[in-house]
This record gives sequence, C-alpha cells and structure tokens, in this order.
Amino acid sequence: FGKYLQPFERTGIILTAIEAMTDTSIYKEVASSVLDEAMKDPDSWLTDVPKIVDGIRGSLERVHLASARHSMESLILLLTNQCPREVVRSLLKHLPSPNSAALAMLDVMFSLPQLLEKVLRDLQGDIRGELFSISEDTAWIAPLSLLASNGSQTEDFVTLFKGWRSLWPPCPEILSLVLRGLVTLSQRPELARKVQGILTYIVTTLKHDNEEIRTKALTVLRNVLPCMTQEKASLIALQLAEELPPIFDDESSQVRELSISLFKDAMEAVVWIDRKDMKKKVKRVLVPLFLRMSDQKERVAKASREALLAAAKLLGQRQLKYLIRTEQPCGECLLRHNKSRVEEYLHQSRPYLQDTQASVQEAAIRFIGLAAQHLRDRSEEKLAEIREALKPLLNDTKPSVCSLAAQTILILPSPREQRWTLRWLCC
Repeated sequence: FGKYLQPFERTGIILTAIEAMTDTSIYKEVASSVLDEAMKDPDSWLTDVPKIVDGIRGSLERVHLASARHSMESLILLLTNQCPREVVRSLLKHLPSPNSAALAMLDVMFSLPQLLEKVLRDLQGDIRGELFSISEDTAWIAPLSLLASNGSQTEDFVTLFKGWRSLWPPCPEILSLVLRGLVTLSQRPELARKVQGILTYIVTTLKHDNEEIRTKALTVLRNVLPCMTQEKASLIALQLAEELPPIFDDESSQVRELSISLFKDAMEAVVWIDRKDMKKKVKRVLVPLFLRMSDQKERVAKASREALLAAAKLLGQRQLKYLIRTEQPCGECLLRHNKSRVEEYLHQSRPYLQDTQASVQEAAIRFIGLAAQHLRDRSEEKLAEIREALKPLLNDTKPSVCSLAAQTILILPSPREQRWTLRWLCC
C-alpha cells in the first residue's frame, strides 16, 4: 500500500512504528513487521533520514526487549549503510550527552569494520572541505577518519590525535566511543601498526574507573601488540607489566580476563635484553595470578592459569610449570621456590580474604595457612598477626569460608613447635 502514500506519510508510519517498539507498547510485533517491510524497500520508505534517526534516538532508551532492540539496531545500520553522512551528522548534534541514545547508536555502527570505514572515509571529504563543523564535540572523529583513509601516514594520525586530546580532553562518553572505533579499526594489521603511535596514551586509560573504557582499551592493546616490531613491543610490554596488575581484581570479569590475558601476551613479547626487568615485575604478581585461578568465572580462571604457566616458563621454574600443566596443586611449589618472598606473599594474599567470591577467599585462606609454614619469622607476634587477619572471616556469611578460617586458625602452630604441617590445606 506504500505506493499510494506521499513520502511524508511513509515517514510518519515509520516514526509511529519506532515509537511502538518501546517497552510500554502492546504493538511491538506489528511495529516490527512494519519496519521489516520498510527495510526491504528503503528507497521508498526511508527517505527522510534525519527525522527517522531522531525518532530512533528518542525511543531507543525505552527499548530493552532483545528482539525490539535488534530491529531498531538493524534499521540504524541500514540507514547508515545507505546514507552514512546524514546519519552521523544527525547523531553528532546530540553529543556529548551521558546515557545518550546517540552514543549507543554510534557505538553499534562503530563496531562493524566495513561500515565504520565507510562512514569515516565519507566524512573525510566533509572535514577537508570544512563542511563538517569542527568543534569540541565533533573534533574527536577527525583522527579516526584520517586513520581509516587510504594512504594516510602514521605520523599524521598521531599528530592529529595528540592535538585533539590536548586541545579538547575527552569526556568519558566520547573517550569510550573513540576507543570503540580504535578497537574496530585495529583489527586490521596495517591500521593496528598506525595505532601503536598512541599506545602510551591508551595505557593511561586503564586507570579510568569506567568499565567500558577499560575493556575497550585492553582490546586495542591486545590487537596492536602482535603487530609491533619486537623491540617496540618489548618496551610497551614492560609498561603493561606495571599497569595491568592493579586491575587483575576488577569488579568486571571481562576486565579481569582481558587484563590477565594481556599480561601473558606482554610476558611473551619481551625480548632477551629486557627479560631481567620483566622477571622482576612477574615475581610480584605470581600470587594474584595463582589466587585468580580460583575465580568462579571460568574464562578468568583459565586466563590466570595460562598466565601463571607463562610466568613459570619465563622464570625457569620447571616444577611449577609441570604442576600447572597437569592441573595439580602448586601453592607449596610457589612458596618453596620463592622463600625470600613469603612475607610479601602473605601481605599480597590478605586482600583476597575479602574477595566477593567464596572460591577466591578459600584459596587465600589455604595459601595463607600454607605460607605460615614457610615463614622465617615464626614468632608469636607474627602468628598472632595472621590469626587476626583470619578472625573476621569467622563471621562471614558463607559457611564454607567460616569453617575453613576456623580450622586454619586452630591449626596455626605456636613458635615452640618444631615440626608441624598443614598438608590438608594443600593449594
């Protein structure tokens, strides 16, 4: 029936269907069917791009049903593929805005490599011709557009990126969008090699308290590191060995997994001349990696096991490597091969007693009990300090944690005892 309607009438039907996709509507199925039909004949139905984009932007934050969300995202992607300049210009007018639907829509289109490159190359002409108004809110897209353009030089991209960052330090929402673009573009090795010029800045974003920013930054780093020369990769690997450990215990399981996996990549990327420095850094993270092997998230536990195995290889600890490979308890071996660090290991283990996961708490309790055997200073004062660290767990809400803490406190020796064992606590 569309052929009998005027263009503005078709647009009105599309806008009504978009509004009907929101959570409170009872007409989602009908609206979805209308949008599906319209997307089959976009030249007739999707003519007023700015109005349709504004309609999606105004409704998207009220669409949470997966099927409805999928229909809306499919519509915006189709519009972008047909009219990239119009769609992006319509969305950029509403940036930056926290919790903005415009940000969500741009994030979706920036996640698709071919579509993103098409959008950025199309905008390159606008930027050069000054049709695209460069301002604090839109300048961020210029470096991405240059990166995606054919024949662009690394130095030009790096200079433009640094200039944008120094003139207009990005808000978290824009930074997240830029990182999304870099995640997608860096999947291509030739573009990843250009991104290495700004890796020092990307590393600094790991300190951001925004989960999305950390996740995207980690992904960019994982994409770029394998594309660097050995010497350059080794230098950035040493920097990563300092910056990554603080986020091994992030609340986000994805951040934990990515940071630990990237740490493994960094260990393997270091060249011979930098190995001594890397070994010093790796020795400081053996306990966090060991305890994260008990993470309830299987992907995090697997990443931790693989990273600890890589650490054992780097440090030349064959028995530890064998125990990890065969999935045998390795806490005793870890302590025996690093006797001078037992005090440090005890100190590192204590924060894990407060972990949100019972499995990690239990691993920490067992390791602390085992480490007490290897202490050089077995004074009553030192043992009392360990007991005090365990006592709060006697009131933990998780019965298994309470029980294990109580047993460990009871079995801790007095300094007068010459031989004793906690073999049952084997890690």
